[in-house]
Amino acid sequence: MQATEEELRKHKKRVMIMSAALKVFSIKGYSPTVLEEIADEAGIAKGTLYLYFKDKEDLYYSTVMYVVENLEQTIKREMYEEMPPLEALKKLSVLTIRFFAQNRAFINMYILILHNNLVRNFKRLFEGLLKKEKELYDFESRIIEHGKADGVLNKKLATEDVVDSFHGIISQTISRMFFLEKGRVIDPDGKAKSVMNIFLNGVGAR
Repeated sequence: MQATEEELRKHKKRVMIMSAALKVFSIKGYSPTVLEEIADEAGIAKGTLYLYFKDKEDLYYSTVMYVVENLEQTIKREMYEEMPPLEALKKLSVLTIRFFAQNRAFINMYILILHNNLVRNFKRLFEGLLKKEKELYDFESRIIEHGKADGVLNKKLATEDVVDSFHGIISQTISRMFFLEKGRVIDPDGKAKSVMNIFLNGVGAR
Protein backbone atom coordinates (compact mmCIF):
# COMPACT_ATOMS: atom_id res chain seq x y z
CA MET A 1 0.00 0.00 0.00
CA GLN A 2 1.32 3.43 -0.94
CA ALA A 3 2.08 5.74 1.98
CA THR A 4 -0.23 8.69 2.45
CA GLU A 5 1.03 12.26 2.36
CA GLU A 6 0.64 12.46 6.15
CA GLU A 7 2.66 9.26 6.66
CA LEU A 8 5.42 10.58 4.41
CA ARG A 9 5.46 13.85 6.34
CA LYS A 10 5.78 12.04 9.66
CA HIS A 11 8.53 9.79 8.31
CA LYS A 12 10.45 12.80 7.03
CA LYS A 13 10.13 14.49 10.43
CA ARG A 14 11.33 11.34 12.24
CA VAL A 15 14.37 11.12 9.97
CA MET A 16 15.13 14.80 10.55
CA ILE A 17 14.96 14.33 14.33
CA MET A 18 17.15 11.20 14.17
CA SER A 19 19.72 13.07 12.08
CA ALA A 20 19.87 15.76 14.75
CA ALA A 21 20.07 13.10 17.47
CA LEU A 22 22.93 11.36 15.67
CA LYS A 23 24.91 14.59 15.58
CA VAL A 24 24.38 15.37 19.26
CA PHE A 25 24.79 11.82 20.59
CA SER A 26 27.98 11.32 18.55
CA ILE A 27 29.55 14.34 20.22
CA LYS A 28 28.25 14.11 23.79
CA GLY A 29 27.33 10.46 24.27
CA TYR A 30 24.10 9.15 25.72
CA SER A 31 24.04 10.15 29.40
CA PRO A 32 25.18 13.81 29.09
CA THR A 33 22.75 14.54 26.25
CA VAL A 34 19.43 16.14 27.10
CA LEU A 35 16.46 16.16 24.75
CA GLU A 36 16.40 19.97 24.64
CA GLU A 37 19.76 19.88 22.83
CA ILE A 38 18.42 17.51 20.20
CA ALA A 39 15.27 19.59 19.79
CA ASP A 40 17.39 22.72 19.34
CA GLU A 41 19.58 20.95 16.76
CA ALA A 42 16.45 19.79 14.91
CA GLY A 43 14.86 23.24 15.12
CA ILE A 44 11.73 22.01 16.88
CA ALA A 45 10.13 22.31 20.31
CA LYS A 46 11.06 19.66 22.87
CA GLY A 47 7.42 18.60 23.11
CA THR A 48 7.42 17.72 19.42
CA LEU A 49 9.98 14.99 20.10
CA TYR A 50 7.45 13.12 22.20
CA LEU A 51 5.08 12.94 19.25
CA TYR A 52 7.61 10.71 17.50
CA PHE A 53 9.65 9.05 20.28
CA LYS A 54 8.62 7.83 23.72
CA ASP A 55 11.75 9.03 25.54
CA LYS A 56 15.50 9.53 25.15
CA GLU A 57 16.22 5.80 25.16
CA ASP A 58 13.64 5.22 22.41
CA LEU A 59 15.18 8.01 20.32
CA TYR A 60 18.67 6.61 20.86
CA TYR A 61 17.61 3.11 19.88
CA SER A 62 15.71 4.34 16.83
CA THR A 63 18.67 6.44 15.67
CA VAL A 64 21.18 3.59 15.96
CA MET A 65 18.91 1.09 14.23
CA TYR A 66 17.99 3.56 11.49
CA VAL A 67 21.65 3.89 10.48
CA VAL A 68 22.26 0.13 10.72
CA GLU A 69 19.16 -0.58 8.61
CA ASN A 70 20.32 1.95 6.02
CA LEU A 71 23.53 -0.05 5.64
CA GLU A 72 21.50 -3.25 5.41
CA GLN A 73 19.33 -1.78 2.65
CA THR A 74 22.41 -0.57 0.77
CA ILE A 75 23.88 -4.08 0.82
CA LYS A 76 20.60 -5.66 -0.29
CA ARG A 77 20.22 -3.15 -3.10
CA GLU A 78 23.77 -3.54 -4.44
CA MET A 79 24.32 -7.28 -3.96
CA TYR A 80 22.58 -10.53 -4.82
CA GLU A 81 22.76 -14.02 -3.35
CA GLU A 82 24.45 -15.75 -6.31
CA MET A 83 27.10 -13.09 -6.92
CA PRO A 84 30.53 -14.74 -7.49
CA PRO A 85 32.08 -15.10 -4.00
CA LEU A 86 35.26 -13.07 -4.48
CA GLU A 87 33.28 -10.34 -6.20
CA ALA A 88 30.78 -10.46 -3.34
CA LEU A 89 33.49 -10.07 -0.68
CA LYS A 90 35.05 -7.16 -2.55
CA LYS A 91 31.66 -5.52 -3.02
CA LEU A 92 30.72 -6.00 0.63
CA SER A 93 34.00 -4.48 1.82
CA VAL A 94 33.59 -1.47 -0.50
CA LEU A 95 29.96 -0.86 0.48
CA THR A 96 30.65 -1.16 4.20
CA ILE A 97 33.76 1.02 4.28
CA ARG A 98 32.18 3.58 1.95
CA PHE A 99 29.02 3.73 4.07
CA PHE A 100 30.89 4.44 7.29
CA ALA A 101 33.27 6.86 5.60
CA GLN A 102 30.17 8.84 4.69
CA ASN A 103 28.68 8.41 8.18
CA ARG A 104 31.61 9.13 10.47
CA ALA A 105 29.31 10.62 13.12
CA PHE A 106 27.83 7.15 13.58
CA ILE A 107 31.32 5.70 14.12
CA ASN A 108 31.78 8.18 16.97
CA MET A 109 28.39 7.22 18.36
CA TYR A 110 29.11 3.49 18.11
CA ILE A 111 32.52 3.86 19.80
CA LEU A 112 30.77 5.65 22.66
CA ILE A 113 28.19 2.84 22.83
CA LEU A 114 30.97 0.29 23.31
CA HIS A 115 33.04 2.49 25.64
CA ASN A 116 30.09 3.10 27.97
CA ASN A 117 28.76 -0.48 27.69
CA LEU A 118 25.39 0.85 26.55
CA VAL A 119 24.66 -2.29 24.55
CA ARG A 120 24.57 -4.37 27.73
CA ASN A 121 22.67 -1.74 29.69
CA PHE A 122 19.91 -1.39 27.10
CA LYS A 123 18.38 -4.78 26.37
CA ARG A 124 16.36 -3.56 23.39
CA LEU A 125 19.44 -2.04 21.73
CA PHE A 126 21.53 -5.12 22.51
CA GLU A 127 18.94 -7.47 20.99
CA GLY A 128 18.45 -5.26 17.93
CA LEU A 129 22.16 -5.02 17.16
CA LEU A 130 22.71 -8.70 17.91
CA LYS A 131 20.00 -9.65 15.41
CA LYS A 132 21.55 -7.47 12.68
CA GLU A 133 25.02 -8.81 13.48
CA LYS A 134 23.80 -12.40 13.14
CA GLU A 135 22.10 -11.65 9.83
CA LEU A 136 25.32 -10.15 8.46
CA TYR A 137 27.39 -13.05 9.83
CA ASP A 138 25.05 -15.56 8.16
CA PHE A 139 25.24 -13.65 4.87
CA GLU A 140 29.04 -13.61 4.99
CA SER A 141 29.07 -17.31 5.89
CA ARG A 142 27.05 -18.15 2.77
CA ILE A 143 29.52 -16.19 0.64
CA ILE A 144 32.46 -18.08 2.18
CA GLU A 145 30.75 -21.45 1.73
CA HIS A 146 30.05 -20.54 -1.89
CA GLY A 147 33.71 -19.63 -2.35
CA LYS A 148 34.89 -22.91 -0.84
CA ALA A 149 32.50 -24.87 -3.05
CA ASP A 150 33.77 -23.01 -6.13
CA GLY A 151 37.39 -23.67 -5.15
CA VAL A 152 38.36 -20.00 -4.86
CA LEU A 153 38.67 -20.09 -1.06
CA ASN A 154 40.58 -22.59 1.08
CA LYS A 155 38.29 -25.52 1.89
CA LYS A 156 40.45 -26.58 4.85
CA LEU A 157 39.69 -23.42 6.81
CA ALA A 158 36.66 -23.34 9.09
CA THR A 159 34.02 -21.03 7.68
CA GLU A 160 33.53 -19.29 11.03
CA ASP A 161 37.27 -18.51 11.22
CA VAL A 162 37.28 -17.05 7.71
CA VAL A 163 34.20 -14.95 8.48
CA ASP A 164 35.75 -13.74 11.75
CA SER A 165 38.92 -12.74 9.89
CA PHE A 166 37.01 -10.90 7.16
CA HIS A 167 34.63 -9.27 9.61
CA GLY A 168 37.51 -8.33 11.91
CA ILE A 169 39.64 -6.58 9.31
CA ILE A 170 36.64 -4.62 8.01
CA SER A 171 35.56 -3.64 11.54
CA GLN A 172 39.07 -2.55 12.50
CA THR A 173 39.38 -0.47 9.34
CA ILE A 174 36.11 1.27 10.19
CA SER A 175 37.09 1.78 13.84
CA ARG A 176 40.30 3.51 12.81
CA MET A 177 38.24 6.20 11.07
CA PHE A 178 37.21 7.37 14.56
CA PHE A 179 40.80 8.37 15.27
CA LEU A 180 41.48 10.14 11.98
CA GLU A 181 41.85 13.90 12.10
CA LYS A 182 38.76 15.86 11.19
CA GLY A 183 38.54 16.68 7.50
CA ARG A 184 40.82 13.90 6.31
CA VAL A 185 39.44 12.38 3.12
CA ILE A 186 38.92 8.62 3.02
CA ASP A 187 39.23 6.64 -0.21
CA PRO A 188 36.79 3.78 0.51
CA ASP A 189 37.47 1.94 -2.74
CA GLY A 190 41.23 2.13 -2.28
CA LYS A 191 40.95 1.08 1.36
CA ALA A 192 38.67 -1.83 0.46
CA LYS A 193 41.10 -2.94 -2.26
CA SER A 194 43.95 -2.96 0.27
CA VAL A 195 41.82 -4.86 2.79
CA MET A 196 40.89 -7.52 0.22
CA ASN A 197 44.51 -7.88 -0.90
CA ILE A 198 45.59 -8.57 2.68
CA PHE A 199 42.62 -10.87 3.32
CA LEU A 200 43.16 -12.98 0.21
CA ASN A 201 46.94 -12.86 -0.16
CA GLY A 202 48.24 -12.32 3.38
CA VAL A 203 51.15 -10.10 4.38
CA GLY A 204 54.08 -12.43 3.72
CA ALA A 205 56.62 -11.49 1.06
CA ARG A 206 56.17 -13.34 -2.23
